[in-house]
Amino acid sequence: MNFITRHRYSIIFGWITVVLLSTYFINKFTFQNNSSVLFIFVLLIVPVVVSIISHFNIKKNKQKYLFSKTNYYELIKLNIYKDLIKKLNEVTKVLELPNEYLIGHEQRLVLSFNDQYCELSIKNTIVSYKYYYSKTFDNISIYDKKGFEYQSTNVLFSELLNMINNLLLGNLVYQESNKIKLTYAVLKRDNLVLYEYKSNFKKKNYKITNEEEIKL
Repeated sequence: MNFITRHRYSIIFGWITVVLLSTYFINKFTFQNNSSVLFIFVLLIVPVVVSIISHFNIKKNKQKYLFSKTNYYELIKLNIYKDLIKKLNEVTKVLELPNEYLIGHEQRLVLSFNDQYCELSIKNTIVSYKYYYSKTFDNISIYDKKGFEYQSTNVLFSELLNMINNLLLGNLVYQESNKIKLTYAVLKRDNLVLYEYKSNFKKKNYKITNEEEIKL
């Protein structure tokens, strides 16, 4: 795509030259029946296709340049209300605080941002989902996602919206083992595990010492 974009004028000029010379030597521009329509079609098809490809490729490259020159965190702050918070307000309560949002009628779902990642967590639990838009990772888990700095903020907001809606679907059950020195925790809806933490992945059974029904 980039090759076509860089050399689009040469490709168009070369194609038109070849078509004109070929037509001249074949019939000296003498057209019969609908051959003139075919000639115009053949003459223009490559320039039109090359122009369309170049237009979308240039637009795509401009977006990449914008993301490379603009701090992703600043883009989030610029777009978050219209692309995420406004949509959340249609389905639940959202309270805006400095650097974070409390989501849900119980205000236990917390969405916070910094210059490296955004975090979706539940108050008074270990449950945390992180979405990284930097190359610095801090104790990344299987529930965290990364690489958003290479994509539009809409991709990040869509991921957040899907996860928030999933957590808001119904009542959740949170279980812990040994709250003082946490060894195991799980967040479930019925039999669906939404988050699980194990201090020892080889251990299969943990004694549950705390269980709570969570309403968001």
